[in-house]
Formats: sequence, C-alpha cells, structure tokens
Amino acid sequence: MNLYSNKVICCVTKFKIKTMLSILKNPECIFCNSNKHLILLSHMRSRSSVLSHILGSSPSIVGYRELHLPYRKYIDLLRVKIELKESTGESICNQFLYDKLLHDWCEINEKYLHQANFKFIILLREPESTIKSILHMSNKIGVKNFESADLACNYYVSRMNYLASYSHKIRGRYFLIESDDLIDDDAMVLSELSSWLNLDKPLSKEYKIFEKTGQIGAGDPLENIQKGTLVRTKPSDIQIPARYLERATKSYMDCLRKLKDN
Repeated sequence: MNLYSNKVICCVTKFKIKTMLSILKNPECIFCNSNKHLILLSHMRSRSSVLSHILGSSPSIVGYRELHLPYRKYIDLLRVKIELKESTGESICNQFLYDKLLHDWCEINEKYLHQANFKFIILLREPESTIKSILHMSNKIGVKNFESADLACNYYVSRMNYLASYSHKIRGRYFLIESDDLIDDDAMVLSELSSWLNLDKPLSKEYKIFEKTGQIGAGDPLENIQKGTLVRTKPSDIQIPARYLERATKSYMDCLRKLKDN
C-alpha cells in the first residue's frame, strides 16, 4: 500500500471517528426521523443571507447559513443534522433543517427531490444590482474568482440557466421569491412564505444575530447583515458594460419565466 493510500485511509478513518463521536454526543441526530429539509436555491448577492437569517430566527427552523455540504447519500443527510445540531445547539426534531445552495456544483441526489420532507425556496435578484454587488463584495474582501464584470456575469448567467433547468425537477414544490419584493413588500412575501411553510409563528423582517453572522464563508460578510432587520442598500456606482448586462438580463428573464410557468 503506497503513501497516498495510507493517507486516504487515515482521512476516512478520522472522518468516521469524528462522525461517531458527534453522534454519541448528539443521539438525536440518529433517533429523530421527523426532520424536514428546507433548501434555498439562489445565487450570490441575492439577499439570501438576510432571508436565511429571517428563516433561522423562526422557532420552527434550524439553520441560518450555507453549510457547504453535499446531499448525495444518507451519510450526507446525517452530516447535515450533526452540523446543525452542533452549530446551533437547538433541537432538530420536528423542525425544518435549513441550508442554502448558491453554486452549480451543490447538487441534491434526485431520489431526495421528490420526498415529502424536502421543500425548496428559489430566490432571484435582477442582474444589474446583483453583478454590481458581487463586484463590490469581491473588491472589499478580495475574492479573485469574481473580480471582473466578465467573471461575475458568467457566474450569474450559469446560475440562471442552472436554476431554470433544475426547476422542472421540483415542479410544484418550490416557493419563488423575487429579491426586490422582499425589500419592497416584505410583509406580503413573509406572510405568504409563512403560510406556505405552515409555520406556527409568522416570519418577521427582524432577525437574530447568530454566532457566525458576517463571517466570510458563512454568508454575507458585509456590514448590513449585522443590523438585524431588512434594509435597502445604497445603489452602487460601479459601471457594468452593456454587453454583459444584456446577456445577464436575457438569462434572468428566461429563468424567471420558466420558474413562473412551473
């Protein structure tokens, strides 16, 4: 057995030991089978972090950030339970287990898509504000993957195309939100979403500040997320070349049309 194989075996063993220890500390993760999964499908700078905090502030929902975990096998669902239990300290029984997916590589195994305990929210923001916000964030915290209008536009278009094609897999099982409506008519959007989720307590635009709120990798790293309420951000003066906006707008309108048709 070569050195690489030994390292792989060692990593797998460590993972199994860590998982088993987590289960022993949190047996609820194994014995509670009444979990419901709530997945937000969106894109960067869509106001997904503030919506996540609003959802996570509900007593019926556990989680408020992107977990960066796969949904391929049963062990992955178990890891989601463990992560949410350990990071929040909240009971996960009879609760929605919340996560958000913002990138095309974050796929859910199709066998879970049709299970009754999976619900989906799709959140879209129009392209100009989104791309400007991506560039502003990239400049502020140094994210080189999205530092140009070209790169930001490519990501946005790819995400729109992905969500449009993905929507038929969850037809009739998602709640669509246009991001500007969340700001312009929060009471209506949150009321309808609360009813759709059948929550005992309606969602509010006021939300909790959590342990990892504002941390890079856990959601929005900019200052507005710390305010604890929905706020309208100031328009950016970043200029986006027309050719990028035209391409992004077409993908956005095509995606929105398909989502509404479904």
